[in-house]
Amino acid sequence: MQICNKCNQISPDSEPNCISCGANLSEYSEFAISRKKLIENSRVTAIRISVSKSACPTCRQIEGVYTKQNLPTLPVEGCSNPNGCKCHYAPILDEIFP
Repeated sequence: MQICNKCNQISPDSEPNCISCGANLSEYSEFAISRKKLIENSRVTAIRISVSKSACPTCRQIEGVYTKQNLPTLPVEGCSNPNGCKCHYAPILDEIFP
């Protein structure tokens, strides 16, 4: 399930737009906002896609570390989890404190 960052409503992973407010979820979902922030953060050197224990086989295939340029978008296309994609972005930092 995707959470719209504009209206806080939940939409199915297969929906390109929020079912409540119509926002483009490729820009305004929590997945998209998180991805953008991590890519723009100069302290983030790479990004890990973490999956839950209940992840489907499709999501398990993309688990791993990616460069900012090769980072897949979430939710994973083809995810078969009945409750929606359970993947998450996690930053990899070289420096923790300034």
